[in-house]
Amino acid sequence: MDRDVLDVIEREIDQAVRARFPGTAVRQAVLLQYGDDPGIEPGDLGVRVLLDEPDGPDDDWEPALTAFEQANQTAIEQFAGYLAVKLREIMAVEYVFSNTVTWDGEGPRGGMPVAQRLSDISEWEHGEATFVLVALGPAGLETVDTLIMAGIAATRAQAIRWAVDRVREQPAYRRLRELRGGAEVMDRDVLDAIERDINEEVRARFPGTAARQAVLLQYGDDPEIGPGTCGSGCCSTRTGRRTTGSRP
Repeated sequence: MDRDVLDVIEREIDQAVRARFPGTAVRQAVLLQYGDDPGIEPGDLGVRVLLDEPDGPDDDWEPALTAFEQANQTAIEQFAGYLAVKLREIMAVEYVFSNTVTWDGEGPRGGMPVAQRLSDISEWEHGEATFVLVALGPAGLETVDTLIMAGIAATRAQAIRWAVDRVREQPAYRRLRELRGGAEVMDRDVLDAIERDINEEVRARFPGTAARQAVLLQYGDDPEIGPGTCGSGCCSTRTGRRTTGSRP
């Protein structure tokens, strides 16, 4: 997108954010594009709202950011809605105390998605996809972004899936699958004993009828549980639904 066009859009967004956040809490809104922040994918845009830095040392800024979000929750939601209508390429907005904040966590930052990709939502709703959080280094980002710019994938998620598909086609992967079948698994008797202990702990912590049973899950019981990890599921007597959580 042409830089002059982006400058015009940035000025309009800056005026909109000032109108929604009166006073001196908000200093400036900056429009970010690919290359300005590692979290922005090729073809996408982001908005960074710079806040007036609070008094006190840097380690006190996190509570100040939380206080800002709580005091301006309605304005934050309305501004995200405005951005979604303003430009479909804007995928996220973040609030920071400094324009030097980095993607690897330097400085407090809070934000929310502005747009979601309909293809990802459809896959998730139909159980065709499992969300996986992955941290990529510079080489990994360059690889997936090259696939996007080459037209092979539309997003980083699609690029990673494309690469995984290519790995699965290799003969070496088929051999790994065969070896995995003979890998040692945790003894079921041990898991049963652990499950009973967890179930007793749940009943002690949730008296009454709110929790019916705790179930220990392992790889294969739920798509979100990776190999070598376990999770717990708690069945509610009111809904009969199972909620799960996995640990790293």
